Amino acid sequence: MFLSSHSYILKKVLLFFILVSIVFTSIFLFYKTYLYSKKENNTKLVEQQVLMSTETTSQAVWDPKGSIYLSLAPNNGNDFGIYQYDISKNILAPYSLLEKGIAFSGKFKTATSEELLVSEIRGDETQITGIEGNIATTLTDSMIQKKRHPSYSVPYDALIYSGKEENAEALGRPNEFNVYMQKAGNQEQKIAQGAMPILTPDGRSVVVLRNDGLYKIDLEDKSSEHIWKTESDGVSFNQQFSLSPNGKYIAWSYPDGGDIYVFEVSSWSPFEATFMYDIKSHAFWPIFSPDEKYIAFEEVDWTDPPTQARLVIMNLATQEKRNLLDLTSFDQLSLFVDDWK
Repeated sequence: MFLSSHSYILKKVLLFFILVSIVFTSIFLFYKTYLYSKKENNTKLVEQQVLMSTETTSQAVWDPKGSIYLSLAPNNGNDFGIYQYDISKNILAPYSLLEKGIAFSGKFKTATSEELLVSEIRGDETQITGIEGNIATTLTDSMIQKKRHPSYSVPYDALIYSGKEENAEALGRPNEFNVYMQKAGNQEQKIAQGAMPILTPDGRSVVVLRNDGLYKIDLEDKSSEHIWKTESDGVSFNQQFSLSPNGKYIAWSYPDGGDIYVFEVSSWSPFEATFMYDIKSHAFWPIFSPDEKYIAFEEVDWTDPPTQARLVIMNLATQEKRNLLDLTSFDQLSLFVDDWK
């Protein structure tokens, strides 16, 4: 009786352990399958996120927007004027061809304005003309010669440009030019010596090119600050510079040496900037994109005279450079990269 009862208990215990073992095994297999499936799905999710991130980054790396405006004179002698190059459509088309004279050095009055400021050659004189749609309005009437690089100061409601006095030297140096300021309805006023005036972002100062570097001129009190000094006074008129729209960057091209120097500005008052890098290119007319992510310029092969002109864009972050537009069908001496909006 005792042995039979004892055997019965052992059988019950053994059966219990077998059932427990089956339950734990089932639970283990379930969680193993679940965890593996979850891990695999998470891995796929991470891989998908990385792929999406890579695709997004790739798209963000090269995505210049807007249109670049150029002054062009076709080699066939026709249709001299301002042209618009639509970057996304890769289309170059005339934007403004004046019947009165020859327009060049065009720049929009403001970033949001549709009025284009241009220098217009009329025989022996040059005047600044405002063009909006099909309407052209002459904005200057003085005998200052070779009026160039017009821009508009919003705070002072004034036209800014460079020009030459009648008996000025003709050596191709910036100091041959002066910078003029003309408020609405008034005669122009000479504010500084130098060429290529470019307004600072606040519209209250201009940066000008002189024989010994770059100067910032206050439009109110006409005080000057030598913000970029060269080793000598050997600056030539073909060394162009540009400011980015918000004043974060300065680019200065030196085509003879094959360089475009790019600086990052940390302060305009007092002026402080740090050298970023040197773009190796024989280039003219550098200009920044509205979002300050790209720089465009006319690049040439450095022969005598320069040949194979093309429009180039470079990503400032990656320094990737691409040729966008062949400009060999246009006169090199009448070619300007004017604006980007």
